[in-house]
Amino acid sequence: MANHELRAARREAVLRSGAELLREGGLGALQMREVARRADVALGTLYSCFSTKEALFAALYARRLDQMFTVVEEEFNTVTDPRVLFIQFATLYRGLYAEFGREVDLGNLITSDNTFDPDTLQSLIRGTSRSVAAMHRILASLHVDQPDAAVVALWSITSGLAAHFTGPRSAFHQVGWDEAVSYTAEIVVNTLHTREGINHDK
Repeated sequence: MANHELRAARREAVLRSGAELLREGGLGALQMREVARRADVALGTLYSCFSTKEALFAALYARRLDQMFTVVEEEFNTVTDPRVLFIQFATLYRGLYAEFGREVDLGNLITSDNTFDPDTLQSLIRGTSRSVAAMHRILASLHVDQPDAAVVALWSITSGLAAHFTGPRSAFHQVGWDEAVSYTAEIVVNTLHTREGINHDK
């Protein structure tokens, strides 16, 4: 096996092991020695791929974003009901948030000083851009006249739902995820429809 192929295989093993640890115990479980042990690589090899725990986390986050938006784009090609689009996007986002967003904010990863390699940073930026594009897609189906402002609202609502149902606040809710996200979808779509109707009548 050529050196670059061996390095790629080791990097893939590290990413698989890191993803397993995150799913099992969150960010606290992502310990470099344990990642190296599970990936069956030397600790020095691990650090040659990812110089810090944060760099590994960012790479895992970037990969998960890409995986999520592969699904999002496939579903958006077949679904036209904005309520269903919102529910699907919010549900996928909740899964992403449960793995990554509860402990580290994506915006902080992108904007803070970091030791990420350029490819990882670009992947994070690309994933964020795809998130914004997905929300624009939902809003386009409603013919919203202020899509940029609406994206801020939609992003905040989606993040808020994810935070409520992946943390301790969920213990205080009297409804489950399906009911909550369906109700929110109705509110969002009906509100935007009403607003657009008022705007178009002016």
